[in-house]
Amino acid sequence: MPPPLSQRAGLQQIFWVLWDRDRERARDVAHRVATDRADSSVARMALGRIVTRPRRTDRNFLLWASDHPTNPEFRCQAVRALEALGMDDPSWRERLEELSQDTDAHVRLRATMALVRRGNRNRLREIERDAVSAEDSRVRATAIQILGELDAAEYADLFRRALLLDRRWTTCSCCSPAPSATRALARLGTPEAMTTLLQDYLTAGGGFCQPRELAEFVRRLDASYTLSD
Repeated sequence: MPPPLSQRAGLQQIFWVLWDRDRERARDVAHRVATDRADSSVARMALGRIVTRPRRTDRNFLLWASDHPTNPEFRCQAVRALEALGMDDPSWRERLEELSQDTDAHVRLRATMALVRRGNRNRLREIERDAVSAEDSRVRATAIQILGELDAAEYADLFRRALLLDRRWTTCSCCSPAPSATRALARLGTPEAMTTLLQDYLTAGGGFCQPRELAEFVRRLDASYTLSD
C-alpha cells in the first residue's frame, strides 16, 4: 500500500538531496521504495533524470522499469534509455519484440523504432500506420517524430501533410503532429522540405521555427538552386 501523501513528499525531498550527493544510491533507494512500498513516485523521478543521461550501471533499474506492469511511461522511458546505452543482447531483443506489441501506443512505437534500427525495415509500416491514422493526435505526433529520427526520406509527403494540413484540426500545439513534422522536414533538409517549412511560415505564421532557423532554410534553399544551375 502506498505511503500517505505527507510521507511521500518527505521521501521525494530526501531523494533529491541524496541524488545530488550519491546518484547510484538514490537510484537504488527509489527502486527499493517502489518494490517494497508499492510507491513508484520516487522511481519516476529517478527515471526522469536517468533517461536524459543514462549510465551502464543503470541497466538493472532500467530493465525493471521496462517490465513495469502498470505504468507505460516507465516502459517507454526505459526503452529510450536502454537504446541510448546501446543495449543489444538476445534477451533485450526478445523484450523489444514483446514491447512492440504493447497495449500502449507510445511504448509500442519506441520498441518498433528500436527493431527498425536493427534492420527490420519492414516494421516501418507499423509506425507509418500510426502516423497516418491513429485517432490520438499525440500518437500521430510520436510516430512522425520517430519516422523523422529514422531518416525515413520516403515519408517526406507525410511530413508535409502533417505540417500543412493537420495543424488545421489540432489547436493545441502540445498535442499537434505539426512540431514533429517540422523537425522531420528540417532533418531531411531537401529543397522540397525547406520549401514546405517556408510555406508554412508564410501562410500559417510558422510558430515551430526560430527566425534564425528560417534564415538558415532560405540560405540552404538558395544554395541548392545555385548548385543546380
